[in-house]
Amino acid sequence: MASVFLTIFSFLAVYPYFIYPLIIAIIYVVTFLRKNKDDNHVIISEFPKVSVLLSVYNEEGVVEDKIKNIFSLDYPQDKLELLVGSDGSSDNTNKIIHLFNDKRLHLFEFNDRRGKQQVLKDLFREAEGEIILITDANTIFDTKALLYIMPNFQDKHIGGVCGRLVLKKKDFQSNEYLQFYWTLENKLKSLESNVCSIMAVNGQIFALRKQLFQFGEEGLATEDQVLGMKIIENDYRLIFESRALAFEEIGDIWSEFERRIRISSGNFQSFFILKKLISFKKGFRSFCFWSHKVLRNLTPVFLFGFLISNSFLLQNNFLKILFIVQIIFYILTALCFLFKNLYHFTGPLKFFLSFAIMQLAIIFGFFRFIRREKLSIWEKQR
Repeated sequence: MASVFLTIFSFLAVYPYFIYPLIIAIIYVVTFLRKNKDDNHVIISEFPKVSVLLSVYNEEGVVEDKIKNIFSLDYPQDKLELLVGSDGSSDNTNKIIHLFNDKRLHLFEFNDRRGKQQVLKDLFREAEGEIILITDANTIFDTKALLYIMPNFQDKHIGGVCGRLVLKKKDFQSNEYLQFYWTLENKLKSLESNVCSIMAVNGQIFALRKQLFQFGEEGLATEDQVLGMKIIENDYRLIFESRALAFEEIGDIWSEFERRIRISSGNFQSFFILKKLISFKKGFRSFCFWSHKVLRNLTPVFLFGFLISNSFLLQNNFLKILFIVQIIFYILTALCFLFKNLYHFTGPLKFFLSFAIMQLAIIFGFFRFIRREKLSIWEKQR
């Protein structure tokens, strides 16, 4: 019986990262490989008005560059507006924004800090655009990003479009694991987009039809993810536009650890909101959601189950070595977490330690979720 559980847990542990992408790739090859697509030509019959929604909190270091970036985009300027909600900022963010004399820029100052979700909802009520574009203050768009995003909305079945986030190295502590993970994630999104819909949203560059803007419950930690999945639940497609680039600096493993805790807690929260996807009422789209999001967030459970099953199967040297290696690896992970100066490995060991640390973040996120901590307000690591 232990050998059966060992096989099951090993399969479930690798399924979201390797087997599911392979399934989607096979479906793509069978269904779409023969279709020709001109990736260099942008065709758009008319330019819809776009309302860019930006929630900021103490962003004096980046907000000026962000506003200049939005108004430098290669898009008809009379079809573009920027709504900025200052979520109780206490630095010079508001003063910097006031220096811009541009009728397309609208600043809404909120005295009390309530979180990104509430700010976006207030900004949405003031938005005039047919398309809502959500972004972050520390994200810079490629000048042609909107020109690549907008033609997709000419297909009435497409409800939302995510651009491609490109991570830039900030310093020598940059996280190679995250670079590799994000590269694979973008490849998977590209495949999902062609086969069905993407199952993970880039909140840094995310456009959707105005009529599909709905959060549902209050206090969401991953409001962009819920917004995207609600589009799918309403029978629209959510696609990935790899040519629409957004750039963001990547921090070290520990800043990513804190961010991953918040994302994981929000993912568990969203599983109880997205009832149609969770209950398989959406067929193949539910299968993709479970494979990409749900099972991936259960990976720590599968790894623990694999370890326990292995502990009952020590009949030969291979299984003994496998068990010992796991124990040593998890002890090393714990030591790196407790004594962060130990995290100076290179090569494959550093990669797998980074993976384990991210699994630890999922566990922390789960306990933050079940303790019902306030998830909608995030203190950014600086």
